[in-house]
Amino acid sequence: MEDTRDDVEDVGGPLTDVPLILEDLLCQIEELRATDGDVDVIADLLAQVELLQGR
Repeated sequence: MEDTRDDVEDVGGPLTDVPLILEDLLCQIEELRATDGDVDVIADLLAQVELLQGR
């Protein structure tokens, strides 16, 4: 059986999806801010963005 990207997780390699993850996090933050979302959740998401940008 042929391995596909879904079948194998590259634990040691770089996170090639970082831009997509960042975009998703920023969209979540924007949506939460627009709907007066939980400030603790927004702060957590912002912390995740900072961590990913610091890679």
